[in-house]
Amino acid sequence: MLLPAGVYKLQARARVTEVAAIAEPSGAGAGVRLSGGQRTNKLEGTTDWTNIEHEFTVSAPTQEVELVAELRATKGKAWFDANSIQIAKVKK
Repeated sequence: MLLPAGVYKLQARARVTEVAAIAEPSGAGAGVRLSGGQRTNKLEGTTDWTNIEHEFTVSAPTQEVELVAELRATKGKAWFDANSIQIAKVKK
């Protein structure tokens, strides 16, 4: 998606079952981020539906960003609620 300059939050709801997270430079367990970026949000083990978010900055006047919902684990399953995924501009 194309976004104008600003600070944003990528928000989603996800749940996991029996996730054994592996740590990689881009993140661990289940979570959301931008393509090419790193994330600090993670779900592991077994959880009910949980809100997760990833804050990022668009510094160019207009920039294309690719959203990623992923699972990085040796075992387990993750579900992302597609209807909950949204981008919110953060006022700073």
